[in-house]
Amino acid sequence: MRFGEGGVAVMVRATKSIKAPSVGGQGIIKAPSVGGQGVLDALATPAFAVDRRLRYTAFNRAHAAVMRRAYGTRIALGRSVLKCHTIPLDGELTKASFARALNGETVVSKAWVGPEDDRRFYWTTHSPLREGRKVVGVAVVALDLTDSELAAQSQALLAAIVESTDDAIMSISTGGEILSWNPGAERMYGYSAAQAIGEDASLIVPIEGRKGIHDIHAAVEHGTCLTHYETVRIHKDGRAVDVSLGMWPLRDGSGAVVGTSCVGRDITEQNAAEAVLQASRERYRATFEQAAVGMAQIGLDGRWLDANDCLCRMLGYSQDELQSLTFADVTHPDERDRDLEALQTMLAGGIGTYYMEKRYIAKDGEDVWVHVAVALARDAAGKPDYLVSVVEDIRDRKEAEESLLAANARLEKMVYDIAALMGRVVEARDPYTQGHELRVAELSARIADEIGLSEDEVAGIRMAALLHDVGKLSVPGEILSRPGTLSAGQMALVKEHPASGREILSSVEFPWPIVDAVLHHHERLDGSGYPDGLEGEDILLPARVIAVADVIEAMTSHRPYRAAVGLDAAVAEITDHPELYDPDVSAACVRLFEAGLLLSA
Repeated sequence: MRFGEGGVAVMVRATKSIKAPSVGGQGIIKAPSVGGQGVLDALATPAFAVDRRLRYTAFNRAHAAVMRRAYGTRIALGRSVLKCHTIPLDGELTKASFARALNGETVVSKAWVGPEDDRRFYWTTHSPLREGRKVVGVAVVALDLTDSELAAQSQALLAAIVESTDDAIMSISTGGEILSWNPGAERMYGYSAAQAIGEDASLIVPIEGRKGIHDIHAAVEHGTCLTHYETVRIHKDGRAVDVSLGMWPLRDGSGAVVGTSCVGRDITEQNAAEAVLQASRERYRATFEQAAVGMAQIGLDGRWLDANDCLCRMLGYSQDELQSLTFADVTHPDERDRDLEALQTMLAGGIGTYYMEKRYIAKDGEDVWVHVAVALARDAAGKPDYLVSVVEDIRDRKEAEESLLAANARLEKMVYDIAALMGRVVEARDPYTQGHELRVAELSARIADEIGLSEDEVAGIRMAALLHDVGKLSVPGEILSRPGTLSAGQMALVKEHPASGREILSSVEFPWPIVDAVLHHHERLDGSGYPDGLEGEDILLPARVIAVADVIEAMTSHRPYRAAVGLDAAVAEITDHPELYDPDVSAACVRLFEAGLLLSA
């Protein structure tokens, strides 16, 4: 016969009454209607219902009597059912069953409850009460199987539970014939009860599994119980259904085994999700293990949780050795604070990921230059869980950079040496200006640094100052070394040296504006300079710096036509003529002068 027929109608009416308790204006839960309460009280077995807070919404006289006898408590609508259980173990069992039922599961349990001197054996069902798809409470029926006369009623009530559950519940005879088939089985396997009952249990078993199905049933019939047995069953439309089965011996009223009771839960979607997750984990693990860069998981306390082979080889540690250390243990002391500071900022939520170049110390003591990218992994609740670190070995790149820097330094020195040599060639034609180019270059560099120019800009100004008089190679030597006053024609020749310098240097590709600085180092802010009469900002800053340095060096050095005037007078010349010289450059000169750093000893 199909579950749910006959005497189940009483429980159905009671359940309907329990499902819809009304609430009064002061939040007091009202009893069901007179008719509904009558249905409940007609049940000889204890029955009650609770809301999601486990407060009584309905109960019958049988349940009230049991609670008075077993626990000495008087129950009432709105009172917590847990507070009515004065025996802790009974309360814990009840609480666990309610929790499962509120999650949508129909819970069937058997247990001895009550005081030691009056323990009773109950078969209890906790069934979710729904409004639409929402679980709003739990209906409980406790069948006292201590007395055999309740056996028939328990079967009827159990049938009601079987009818309402989402799980597929079926019973199978010792001969393998399907005896019962609930609505859950209809939904899960596609066969109606009329189609399934009377058929062999192999109806829903794959062909390759049919050989063993009767052996399993035989084992169960001999007392073996199977729980959470995962297997595959076949839907009426031919598709496979992953199921988790529970199988127990089915006994008649005398206790004799007459077949097998089978409960199945569809886990197809669960298995599919787990398969996707497992595949993702395997791909991640393969990527982790086979990556050409170091990869690691690090605990929030800094300990290595996992490291791939690449990282272990990089640092010379085995995975077990590395897991006994923290990342700080293998970080170079000079960079440890910087690394820990970045980590604390990330943990505080300031950044999501940080990158840095740092040095690890390998097991053999060697410095290992690496580029690390560190990200924070969070748990399902969004709390920081562990760190994911990707480590790239950049030792080869660092060595190449150091070699390149050394080569650049050598090349830069060679260029400066050549520039200084050219300056000495110019000075060789005029013995009175020996050292002028070098001194102007040094003074220009100090001024440029004082006004806050970058290291690269300072280097460019130093180079331009070394070459600022290279155009004097085109001026006759007798004019350069003439002790007396120059004629107008001779002075005109001298004033051509900036343009001649441009011609000499124009074919060289400098990384700085050297040619313009050499051409305009005799220009003045008011336009009175030469060769182009530029004014103000039209004169490049390097030229304005060299102009001041050139004047100060020249005035503090002896010339055949005058004696050196001294540093005080030279600085005064600059500061007394703001119309000629850049005020920022002049102010820098004054600061260096006052600090005693304007000229080398």
